[in-house]
Amino acid sequence: MMRGIDHVGMTVPDMEEATTFFKQAFDAEVCYDVQRPEQEPMQGEEVEQQLGLPSGKTIIHMRLLQIAKGPTLELFQLGTPTDQEPARISDLGLHHFNLCR
Repeated sequence: MMRGIDHVGMTVPDMEEATTFFKQAFDAEVCYDVQRPEQEPMQGEEVEQQLGLPSGKTIIHMRLLQIAKGPTLELFQLGTPTDQEPARISDLGLHHFNLCR
């Protein structure tokens, strides 16, 4: 039985800036860091397969934030350059989400 959305994942260019934004704008709280920047980056075939990453991409920081009682936000910061500009409304895929108070 489906209960609802557990989390929404997004890649951010700077983890601390993104965290500050969500804290100030929505009173988000950090749940925990899955991957910390001082650890070896998440990389390799297994990670690429699990997360759908292109070959050679690395994740240097992964953090979960909670906004009120809603789904968590799973933020990813890559240690390798991103492949493209952020999605626009004319692109396929998720280009925004809305939070309400």
